[in-house]
Amino acid sequence: MSKKKVTRTNDPQICEMTGDICVSLSGRDAGSALVVIGRSENGYVYVADGKARKISAPKLKNSKHISVFAHLDGATEEQLRSGRASDAMLRKAISAAVNEKLC
Repeated sequence: MSKKKVTRTNDPQICEMTGDICVSLSGRDAGSALVVIGRSENGYVYVADGKARKISAPKLKNSKHISVFAHLDGATEEQLRSGRASDAMLRKAISAAVNEKLC
């Protein structure tokens, strides 16, 4: 099975923005779409997808191992920043961004 080639983004300002929708470039979740829900020190970000990785238990991922391709809409991002976002909201936002990217 061949994997899609995705270009890496090394700009930390792009990779570490809360609310960015990205694709994982490495690890067992490679190729999956995720949402950056927070930042950590040393270039790491917290990501979740609402299915395998819930908001309550996000994955700590190196920002060099993700590629940003979209951003959440204003209302969803505000709910994420205020702590009121749900896993269903993340799933819906990821699905919409992937569909938009493919069309």
